[in-house]
Amino acid sequence: MLEVIMESEQSTIDDCMFRGECLNGIFGDGNEEIAIDMSDYIVSYLKNRNKEDLLGYIGRSIEGPKILESISKSSIFRGEEYVTPTYNGVDEWRFKYESYQAAMQGGLDEFNKLIYSRRESIIESILAQYKHKCMRSYLYYDEVKGNLYFDINEKIKKTLTTLRLYINNLTNGKIVLEDSFNEFVVKPNFEEAECSGINKLRKLEEGDFKKRILSGLEDISWYDIFIDVDQDRDTGLYCYGHLDKVCRYFGDHIIMEIDKALNDANHGVNALLVETFDKFNEDIRNELELKFRIIDNYLK
Repeated sequence: MLEVIMESEQSTIDDCMFRGECLNGIFGDGNEEIAIDMSDYIVSYLKNRNKEDLLGYIGRSIEGPKILESISKSSIFRGEEYVTPTYNGVDEWRFKYESYQAAMQGGLDEFNKLIYSRRESIIESILAQYKHKCMRSYLYYDEVKGNLYFDINEKIKKTLTTLRLYINNLTNGKIVLEDSFNEFVVKPNFEEAECSGINKLRKLEEGDFKKRILSGLEDISWYDIFIDVDQDRDTGLYCYGHLDKVCRYFGDHIIMEIDKALNDANHGVNALLVETFDKFNEDIRNELELKFRIIDNYLK
């Protein structure tokens, strides 16, 4: 086994670490703080091949709890930010029906034709807006600042760069890690099985969420309680009115069901995003293990 840190060198290394002589001028971009934070873990790894603490440090540098908190906040569906269709019909208050029931049915037919029959497309439109507004950063990998996965990769690249420079300098050339050691790109597997969280969210307006929302809506006959029917005293004919009120209640009901489905603690969007992030963390760990194998080869 190559003795990277020999006993005779240990006191010198310890002194350098305390004085910061191993850090001056070799990291740049403010990375000295990262190097200082990692120093004990790096030395422990090189001396004892204890990489778990160092891997743990890199994992903590991602700031997972803060990311999960951000995901939780940004994925909340806020119904007041979305608009459902309103009724602008011209057939209200026309006394042309022979009975109360006929007028009521006429109102329901008009409500169905203009709004209720479109409930599926209304839900799809709102879900598509929500997905674009609140989840773009989580559902796709874009090499731009603000994309969750790209930002995490960049953080790890910065840490790996510091780790490489530290080890190269600390071991006086016994370990030489190339620039390629810094490269780090991990992406979620967007081609996973259909049941995966990421695919459910990508197909938000097509799959289970839409079905759950539709199943929560009432049958059209339930909405007759919001339709007003009036009778002309002279002719005895009936008319319907206030379909705008029916449409408003129906729109509120759609928003309520979307809120219930998306914000569900166990089966909502946040739960699926956490599932995706946990899997992403596993992939990060596996990729970091490959990086450490490069160093392990020097320690054999």
